[in-house]
Amino acid sequence: MNRLLKIILLLVLIFGSTKLIYSQDFEEEEEIVSTELKEISVSQLFEMIQEMGSDVFVQDVIVKSNAGDEKYLVDKLFFKEYVVPMPQEEAVSLYLYNVQFDLEGKHALVFSGWEFLKLNIINLKSACNIHFEACSTIGSYPIRIENSNFTKNLLFTGGDVSISSIQISGSSFANSLDFNQDFNFVQVRNCNFIADSLTFAKADEEVIHAQLDFSGQTFSTIELANLDFENQGFENVFSLNMAGTEVDKVNLFNLEMFAADFTDLNINKALLGDSLDISHFIAVQNFDFPAENTNLLGIIYPAKNFACSIVKPLVALKFIRQKPNSRCRRVTLQ
Repeated sequence: MNRLLKIILLLVLIFGSTKLIYSQDFEEEEEIVSTELKEISVSQLFEMIQEMGSDVFVQDVIVKSNAGDEKYLVDKLFFKEYVVPMPQEEAVSLYLYNVQFDLEGKHALVFSGWEFLKLNIINLKSACNIHFEACSTIGSYPIRIENSNFTKNLLFTGGDVSISSIQISGSSFANSLDFNQDFNFVQVRNCNFIADSLTFAKADEEVIHAQLDFSGQTFSTIELANLDFENQGFENVFSLNMAGTEVDKVNLFNLEMFAADFTDLNINKALLGDSLDISHFIAVQNFDFPAENTNLLGIIYPAKNFACSIVKPLVALKFIRQKPNSRCRRVTLQ
């Protein structure tokens, strides 16, 4: 179908659709009762993990750097990070309940090459980058992250391995939630993305950063619901980056965003959305979607600052040709 006709059809769907009702059976959230935290070193954390075997429970602790922990640091030339190996060759279940990571020098904590039966992260607070590198899952149980606070990045990178499904809810992110890995199913709901002013004030102003990043990866389904994004006035901080993403189904419900990058996004089967508030702009160069399976309602988008737009009363959905340097690029801030 001609791209212009698809765009026009998209607008017709926006204003002619019946109200969408968003319903999804979520995994029941696990209630963890907070207790007084015991302080342990990175060395003690590593030893605890290695001793537990197939079921690794880390609960009610605050992990801080201590003398002797440097032996677990891996030199990455320009920085160092703590790399946590799997405790055994077979798949394991990892439970992080009511844990705080406060590492000296803000070194990243990297779980490298893990194969998970289960991964539950509940009531976690992290002041360092948390990185799941080349990790995978077996079985149908989703990765669950609930009621957690990430001051730095939460990053998934996969290489040649993928993850089946992940559900994230009730959490806050001050830097970036980055899916640099293929997933089957991703669900993020009831979360806040509030940019950390100190971190982004030091970032390169010529690079566009994303608070929620799916760019360049392949997914079956992405579901985003009830998400608030605050870029704290940094115009190079985008809310959502799906540039170059290949995905079958996308559901977007009740999102408040500053800007989104849908450049080269390819949606194969369905695009559903309701109550999308985009305060600045949305980039859609080469954005491809199934017009016959697209249903959007309530796109709030002010008309300003762009020469090329298609406008309807009260709502303006802009389609812009980007400048070469305006596309989001994935940069992990330390």
